[in-house]
Amino acid sequence: MGFSIPGVVMSGLKPTEPPNVLIIAVEKAGKSTTATTLIDWPEPGCQPLVIAWDATGPDSCAALGKPVANLKVRDEAGNTYWEKASNLLLKLENAKKQGLLAKDRISSLVVDDVSTMAERIFEEVRKLYPSKDPRQNYGQLYERGREFVYRILDLGLPVVWLGWLEPYFVNQETRKMTLGTLRVPGKLKTTIAGKAHVILYLEKLKGNRDDPNTDASGYTRVIHTQPYDNIDCGGRYTLPEPCPANLAFIFNTILGRK
Repeated sequence: MGFSIPGVVMSGLKPTEPPNVLIIAVEKAGKSTTATTLIDWPEPGCQPLVIAWDATGPDSCAALGKPVANLKVRDEAGNTYWEKASNLLLKLENAKKQGLLAKDRISSLVVDDVSTMAERIFEEVRKLYPSKDPRQNYGQLYERGREFVYRILDLGLPVVWLGWLEPYFVNQETRKMTLGTLRVPGKLKTTIAGKAHVILYLEKLKGNRDDPNTDASGYTRVIHTQPYDNIDCGGRYTLPEPCPANLAFIFNTILGRK
């Protein structure tokens, strides 16, 4: 079917922009090490780049014998975390312009993690703009966090946002339940969750010793792609429920690759 209006096309099932996913999990569930599943994706020699707000995240990957390329926010130039983050973003933007991301075969970005990012930035804006009610500082957090999110997306690579789980709760007066979601305060949570194509929940389970996916500590991990255990999951693309805890599998499924 053709159209007279320039630029009008039919919608399709495949994404028209690099996929980006949000993965939430409880603390110590192993979300940082999911970055290792993007080594050699989408082809041998490619690698993820971890943007580490949690400086220990990349170290946990190395502990598995699978080191990952990373930039630790705390090690960037600047007097505050926001200055450090801004300089990190500028470094990546310049690297894109110069073709260095492609030269180093950086094929995806993993932000580890947005809950720590929000805590760091919120702590700083509270000091800069003291108020009796912390909620009055949500605006400054939103402005900085939103800029970070959009500049990361503008780099044009598939992105994985990692974050902590805010458990579900029931309002005792209204008996209304709020599903578990990303632990980030204010409107910034809406921006991160809204821009993600799918929201996923990483679950750590006691494994079966005969299962090759069981780690040395006796645990295995799965990713839930639909609402599960009162946690809000799902999104724009249909994924198997549950999925293996493998980001390459998830990206390939979203992109329609085998």
